[in-house]
Amino acid sequence: MGHRGFRKIRCFTAVLLMLILSFCGVCRPVRADSSNRKIMQLYVNKPDITVYYRHKKADRKLAAYLDGVALSHDKDLDFKDADLAIEHYLLVDISGSISEFDRIREAILEFRGKLRKQDRMVMVTFGDAVKKVLDGSETAEQAASVLEGIGANDSTTVLAEAVKETAAMMETAADPEKKLQTMIIISDGKPDTDNKASIDNAESTLITKGIQAYTVAVDNKEGDSKEAVNSYRSRFNDIAAATGGLSATVDSADVKGSVLNGLLQAQDDLLASRIAVFGAPDNKVSHKTEEFVLEFKTKGVKDTRKVLVDSHQADKTAPELKSLEVSGDKSLVVTYSEKVSGADRAGNYEVKADGKAVAVTQVKDNKDLTYTLVLAENFRNADYTVSVSGVTDTSEEANEIAKPEITVTVDNISPEIVSVRKNQDQNGFVIQFSENVEGAEDPESYTVTADGEEQEIARVAGSEDSDSSTYEIVLKKRLRNADYEIACSGITDAKTGKNELKEPTASLTLTNVKEPTTAELVLQFLRDWWPFVLTALVLIMIILILRFVKKVRSNKYTIVDGEVVETDNVEEKFHVGMEQVRQGTPIVMWLSNGRDEPKKVERILDGSLCIGRSPKVCDIYCDDPMMSKQHFILSKESDGNFYVTDLESRNGTMVNGVRITEKRRIMPDDEVSAGNIRFRFDWR
Repeated sequence: MGHRGFRKIRCFTAVLLMLILSFCGVCRPVRADSSNRKIMQLYVNKPDITVYYRHKKADRKLAAYLDGVALSHDKDLDFKDADLAIEHYLLVDISGSISEFDRIREAILEFRGKLRKQDRMVMVTFGDAVKKVLDGSETAEQAASVLEGIGANDSTTVLAEAVKETAAMMETAADPEKKLQTMIIISDGKPDTDNKASIDNAESTLITKGIQAYTVAVDNKEGDSKEAVNSYRSRFNDIAAATGGLSATVDSADVKGSVLNGLLQAQDDLLASRIAVFGAPDNKVSHKTEEFVLEFKTKGVKDTRKVLVDSHQADKTAPELKSLEVSGDKSLVVTYSEKVSGADRAGNYEVKADGKAVAVTQVKDNKDLTYTLVLAENFRNADYTVSVSGVTDTSEEANEIAKPEITVTVDNISPEIVSVRKNQDQNGFVIQFSENVEGAEDPESYTVTADGEEQEIARVAGSEDSDSSTYEIVLKKRLRNADYEIACSGITDAKTGKNELKEPTASLTLTNVKEPTTAELVLQFLRDWWPFVLTALVLIMIILILRFVKKVRSNKYTIVDGEVVETDNVEEKFHVGMEQVRQGTPIVMWLSNGRDEPKKVERILDGSLCIGRSPKVCDIYCDDPMMSKQHFILSKESDGNFYVTDLESRNGTMVNGVRITEKRRIMPDDEVSAGNIRFRFDWR
């Protein structure tokens, strides 16, 4: 046959053996009930829900629900494109019933060497106790050394405890944005005699924590029957089916190869997966197990997973009032930036129109982040401000509104005449508008008629008891029983739009106007003309006072029996000429103006001498403008002494430089000053 023929036979034989192994399977993946499982792994960190799922290209149209609430589909990509690491948690049964443990150990080391650079493997052993032997940071040599020291010699299998403790490790180290975690369990699946609930408890923990598990069932060397082995191995593999993983059964003919294939199938399954990120409406957690549903809408296939919802991301964004709009005659529509709580309660809103409160009678939830506030009155032209309190977002933090006040301007509504009534004095009308207006204070803005006859307007003024929406129109004639009509023109609102009156005419019929009494007419006159009356009274008072002062200043004084009296009150007057017989006391007066030489004047003092500026009244008068008409009196009293009395002069009388206020005795050579003149008297 030749050398070349034998080589062909050997190649054919090798290919045939490979085909046989391929069909029989050294280690065949067993999906059991998980063949329809789409969800591989699920992380809930509200509002984000991250799902790792198996897919086909036609299955990428997804929908998701958490506890019946629809989620937004925010992101979807292949795992290989996500640049995420895989963190394998390998749980290894080291009980004495495990067969061929050395081959298992070799497979684990080889699997570790096949991991990608960014991946790592954490290894936990369980038998009599649970122990983490590798944390993934070791070198290949260190890992080999650790594994070399591990043997399958324990008498029990604490699988449930191992799953529980490993799940806690995974939860602590979880970081779904950087890595995907998975659990691979290597065991014969045989439960302890005294702990038959171990498998159930392990499965329950994985489902509650949302952890996907892969199982690799190895041989048991205790000689159990085929039926018994198939029973507990099948229950063991159910863990993978219940949590979304895959299961593998080791072939005793090639323990190392079949264990390695079971580990690699878990790795390949993860690398072939797809990642979808969904968003919940808020980050609120229930701390309860909720149902997550992933729907593949193309084929109508759904997969569900129970998951504990107890993790969330902090919401640091406060909700905002995005807009405020006018709707209809008396409704405001408030739009929020996100879903909120408490916005459907009327008591949480305060509405003001130009600072005046307007009641909110009803709030309608429009289900699209908007709420309609129904007001108690129709709109008028004003700035409507809505203040919000007691409204928060639906997050775990319940953030309050960042800026709880928003304003909208209404300026397209025509003002109206609300009412017209006669005023208190019955000489005009009080007209009220629906809002503050401009031009209403101008009398030219009104035409008033009584039974068709135009009435003259005296004035228009803002009402004392109201704002600039109420005005008083005062007529020149009092009101009478008649049909009055008030026509307005040029009156607009005070807003930018300058809207004119909707209906500029108002009518009022008066039938009970009474004729005023005299007293009422007088009072009305005083009310209307009191500024002029008061001015006239003041002028009269000023004239009377001036006349009185003038009379006082023009009075003449003399001395009778030692008292100063007005000359008008003396019955007889006498003038004694110097040529007549001189009686009385001769005196000498020296007069000086401070500039010229003193002048000597001799007189006979008979009782008194009046000295001043008036030649008609004074006995001695001087042409000094600083002296009063009657300035002072020099008199000799019955006691023989001489006295000076000031006659209330304008600039006063001084004796030896001291102003006197009452009768003052003088001595010879005392200096008496009046105006600019200084006097000295000598009677010795």
